[in-house]
Amino acid sequence: MLKLDKTISITVPQFMNDGNAMKTEVFQRLDAITKQFGGVTITEAVGHWFNDNGVKHIDNKMVYEWSVGDVEDASLSMGHVMLGILGLINAGEQEAVFFKLGATAYIYDNSVENIISDQAERTIENYLGGF
Repeated sequence: MLKLDKTISITVPQFMNDGNAMKTEVFQRLDAITKQFGGVTITEAVGHWFNDNGVKHIDNKMVYEWSVGDVEDASLSMGHVMLGILGLINAGEQEAVFFKLGATAYIYDNSVENIISDQAERTIENYLGGF
């Protein structure tokens, strides 16, 4: 029996902020995570949020969720997850990415503080390594 005691999820908008479909590069990076962990469950979702001006936005999204067991190389696996997150920030032109490690949710934004910090990388690697 295989024990999958960790989950990682990344919420992916179906469309970019300009209304065009999300870029292929984003999905290629998500596929790399799937290859690393062996499979993914994708659930369609709808997100509602308010901008700074109080305007309500509704987005069609997909939640990619990977169930993970023992990880041989937590650093390598973390690298794949971060490339997925950064793919959404850069190629997907998103201001922030919502992801979860188990039941704990995180928002990684495109601020300089996040980009130069390794806090997200350490958090993901520690989670995968069981620390």
